[in-house]
This record gives sequence, C-alpha cells and structure tokens, in this order.
Amino acid sequence: MEGQFAAETLSAIGLLALLIAVVTELTKNLPRLKTIPTDLQALAEGVVFSLAMVLCGSGGVGWQQVGNGLVRGVFAAFVATYGWEKLGGLAQRLLHREEERHG
Repeated sequence: MEGQFAAETLSAIGLLALLIAVVTELTKNLPRLKTIPTDLQALAEGVVFSLAMVLCGSGGVGWQQVGNGLVRGVFAAFVATYGWEKLGGLAQRLLHREEERHG
C-alpha cells in the first residue's frame, strides 16, 4: 500500500511539474507577469493547480487533503523550476545528515 501511495504521489508531482513548466513558459512574457520572478510564478501555479486537483477529486475535502495539496504544489514547483536531480540531491543530503545524527 505504501509503494502505491508513493508511486501515485510521484506521478501527481510529475504531472503537476510538467503542467507548471508549460504554463510558465507560455505566460512568463505576458505584460503583467513580466514584473514578478519566474520562480514565484511557478510556485503560485503549483499551489493553485494542486489545490484544483484536490477540489476536483472525488469525495469530501478535508484539511488533510488541502495540506497535502499545498505540499504537493510546492514540491511540483520545485521540480518544475530546478529539476528532479536537485530534489534527489537535497533528499540525499537530508538522509545522510539524519544517518550521521543517529549513527
């Protein structure tokens, strides 16, 4: 069950990252959006798209789903902006630091 949840979460983040990258590239040169940093635009899009996914999903919407949507949106914006390699490197550093602390 945990493996399925991880696969679904990574798939959702990947699809969101693709959507964010495409929308950002298409809209970043619009007059009103030229004034804000592209990273901030990607972050806002990630949160909005992720919350839209939560609201369009089946069943009731609770605080846990909204919180998960916000976190998913931030991760998707990070992946869309910096790539999977940077996220993987950050995760490895955090895991290595945790091992040093407990090891």
